[in-house]
Amino acid sequence: MLIDKSMSWLVTGVAGFIGSHLLERLLLLNQKVIGIDNFSTGKQSNLDEVQRNVSKDVWENFKFVRGDIGSSTLCEECCEGVNFVLHQAAVASVVDSFANPNATNEVNIKGFVNVLLAAKKSGVKRLVYASSSAVYGNAGSGSRSEDDLLSPLSPYALSKQVNENHAKMLLGKENMPTVGLRYFNVYGPRQSVDGPYAAVIPLWIAAATKGEAIQVFGDGSTTRDFCYIGDVVRANLLAATADLPSQHHVFNVGSGYETSLNELHTEIHKSLGVEETRRRVDHHPLREGEVMHSKSSLSLIGSTIAYEPSTTLADGLKATIGWNLSCGKA
Repeated sequence: MLIDKSMSWLVTGVAGFIGSHLLERLLLLNQKVIGIDNFSTGKQSNLDEVQRNVSKDVWENFKFVRGDIGSSTLCEECCEGVNFVLHQAAVASVVDSFANPNATNEVNIKGFVNVLLAAKKSGVKRLVYASSSAVYGNAGSGSRSEDDLLSPLSPYALSKQVNENHAKMLLGKENMPTVGLRYFNVYGPRQSVDGPYAAVIPLWIAAATKGEAIQVFGDGSTTRDFCYIGDVVRANLLAATADLPSQHHVFNVGSGYETSLNELHTEIHKSLGVEETRRRVDHHPLREGEVMHSKSSLSLIGSTIAYEPSTTLADGLKATIGWNLSCGKA
């Protein structure tokens, strides 16, 4: 990613999995970064790891603000003088959104509007925000394209669809482009294994390493498009800096491939060197809001901002497992 001069960036959810990787990449590119997090799901350990991975001089380009995007005043203060906003803060669990729909709406919708309006008021060049492939639901078959019918199956997915509509409606023809990135299943180092709604890959790595049974919802034929964190970071920076033909854009961000949970199970154990006879699986009914199949079409993002994923699932799992083992997370 070529960024030819130092600029100022705001990253919301900076202590989270994706946010901390964005922070690290930006600092290594000699950018100035303001980061907001309330540590509801973000972790100080993620920021500590970024600090270890960069020089002392580079780290001084980062200003951390502990706070909540529910405060419109705080959002306005953090947007002052900022060139680009990368909005990652969210309640990101489908299951939790059913249990706590009000909390999901407060963070994902109200918080997003606060960030959007603050960026507009401050004259930010561009706002890039995390949407989700969950907006597609089970509509259609094959690869999901940006012009497909949206059919969200959970309060979480609905909140992301609302965000996309807000980005278009609230700005109108204002001179601040927005780019929504419909993430598919992002994975990689620093992804949390904690809590009841942790993502499948870190949970399965931890279980396989300990010789415990892997928990599968359904019969394992459900498919997902697993996208490595490094590719997601590159998509964000391209979305922020590329020339765009119009004001409002939404792009898929994935690998362009689908992998069944059964195939993922095999790949993880292969990477860990676990023999077939030692693999254990417990099956459970599908959860509410579960999407059966997911695969991204990358035609639009490829032709518009030249995004192309570069990490295979095997390589991404190797890096993720290595990090988990080195940090004692598995």
